[in-house]
Amino acid sequence: MRNIVIGTAGHIDHGKTTLVRNLTGIDTDILPEEKKRGMTINLGFTYLTLESGKKIGLIDVPGHEKFIKNMVSGVSGIDFMMLVVAADDGIMPQTREHFNVIKLLGVKRGVVVVTKTDLVSSERITEVKSEVREEFKGSFVDRCEILEVNARDLNSYGSLKKLLNNEIEKIEDEAEDKKYFRLHVDRVFNVKGFGTVVTGTSMGSLIHEGDILTLYPQMKNVRVRGIQNHGESVVSLEAGNRCALNLGGVEVKDIKRGDILGTPETLSTSDRIDVNLHILKGKKDIKNNHRIRLHLGTTEVIGRIRLFAIDELAAGDESLAQLLLESPVVGLPGDIGIVRNFSPMDTIGSVKILSMNGEKVKRKNSEYIDSLTNLLNGSSDHKIERWLIENSEFFPTLKEITIATGIEIAEKVVKNLIDNGKVFCLKEMGFKRYFHINHMIKIEKEISLLLKDFHEKNPLRPGANKSEIKNKYFAKKLKVKNFNEVFDLLEERGSIKVNENTVHLSDFKIKLNKKQKKIKDIILIKYKEQGFKPPKYIELETLVQDKKGLEEIHTLLIDTGLLIPLDKDICFMKGFFNEGEMRIKEKSKATGKITLGETREILETSRKFALAFLEKLDSMGITKRIDNYRVILSSS
Repeated sequence: MRNIVIGTAGHIDHGKTTLVRNLTGIDTDILPEEKKRGMTINLGFTYLTLESGKKIGLIDVPGHEKFIKNMVSGVSGIDFMMLVVAADDGIMPQTREHFNVIKLLGVKRGVVVVTKTDLVSSERITEVKSEVREEFKGSFVDRCEILEVNARDLNSYGSLKKLLNNEIEKIEDEAEDKKYFRLHVDRVFNVKGFGTVVTGTSMGSLIHEGDILTLYPQMKNVRVRGIQNHGESVVSLEAGNRCALNLGGVEVKDIKRGDILGTPETLSTSDRIDVNLHILKGKKDIKNNHRIRLHLGTTEVIGRIRLFAIDELAAGDESLAQLLLESPVVGLPGDIGIVRNFSPMDTIGSVKILSMNGEKVKRKNSEYIDSLTNLLNGSSDHKIERWLIENSEFFPTLKEITIATGIEIAEKVVKNLIDNGKVFCLKEMGFKRYFHINHMIKIEKEISLLLKDFHEKNPLRPGANKSEIKNKYFAKKLKVKNFNEVFDLLEERGSIKVNENTVHLSDFKIKLNKKQKKIKDIILIKYKEQGFKPPKYIELETLVQDKKGLEEIHTLLIDTGLLIPLDKDICFMKGFFNEGEMRIKEKSKATGKITLGETREILETSRKFALAFLEKLDSMGITKRIDNYRVILSSS
């Protein structure tokens, strides 16, 4: 069983803090102002020790309407709720609003506790229980017990303690799919001798002393210097725990309630988010551009609603929408937020984040709406595949996929898509990048058209330069190694052929006419005749009248590797170049080095050609000049 957190909810002065004190022996009204007013203003934190000895976090949330935003902050991360209703008052306005917040945030387990039963008759207690059942029909209240307690009789809490022990054991462990740590900061303060301390409920993965976290939205990295859970120092902590973190690398003034601590590079920040908006029954209809307060985690931010496809949303209904916020929020797709009216401030509904990267589009853009519908209703596989279809041009990493979709099992989903031939992976740069087969087909089609055009314009060129295609088609999206991987995949698909520096269509072949073949023969015969004393280009011009044809065929012979260029005016025939390299290596075997004079002698050529030959080998990494001789670097 993972660690969980229990919360209280209910109207002001209905006995929530007294209930917590009698369950735990700890008073959560910690501020002088709270003591004076006799009500909880801030969130009160303590723990309940179960029969097993395990400590469970317990949050006492404020009940007054003015502090409802603090209540919303408290519910973030709560697993089990105690809805408190005083027997004398019955259901009151904040009882309803608190319950709406609980329901909207997805808390599905709880118990109703009727307090102050010593002040009323048994008939009144029965009446209040009936009111609760009727008021909250269709919710988890239908399945939960309604218990009675009396602050003057501590024995009346026995049934509640027993129920909490039993119910908590039933809560399913949902932490297995969570890879990344997250904590919504609800308090920040300085401890003398230790420094900055924040509190909140740990979510997601295990956290360790010494871990590096990112403070959002400041995007500042901090180090966890210490961890406390229920007053005890620990070296690590599982999800679902109330905790205090001692942080290094940040001051108290730089953190506030609403900030988030999380695993680096796992959360997004945005002031324009796409959501699914649900409006509670009994509330007023919402029109486009309605002003709201969004509560997300422990954050409150003001904004406006842009409704997609419709101009007005009726109470009890839901719609795709975009929230335009006055300041950025931090989150992930799948996060739930509470929506309250800007004024008067009452809870009107909730949102589920679909995308943290809302785009500026028209409200009736059908393509955009279809994309959001998939994010709302699609399976994990479908959501990730659809997102990759739309974003493969950026060749995203796994972290980018996870952040964009909010699916922490993205690695498993992507692997399945790869196994099914729907997604390709590039992995030469030390981290993996992914793209969908639709994008592969798009690349294949566009590069094929580009090469077709190139071949038509350059029929005697063996292929287009790879770097030119990269710069023209991929710009700065891919590094050279990843770019080469894409070419390898295209070659595997049979659409292109890749050489060292060039690429051509797989069915492309250079076809020479009679005139061009004759020029080719003239050039090669001349180079063969002169061997290690190759002709200058100007000498070839005396043999061929067609200057343009000569240039084209000479370039073709270089491109196809039949001629090896040593400098701008010297080329060796491939066979002679290979023979010369072999002679030089053979000559240097005894001493491991060779001089320019020795090279000239074994090649039976001039000093000019011998020097050009050695300098070419230098540039290829085969030889290296030291003083007046060369050493052999490669014997292959």
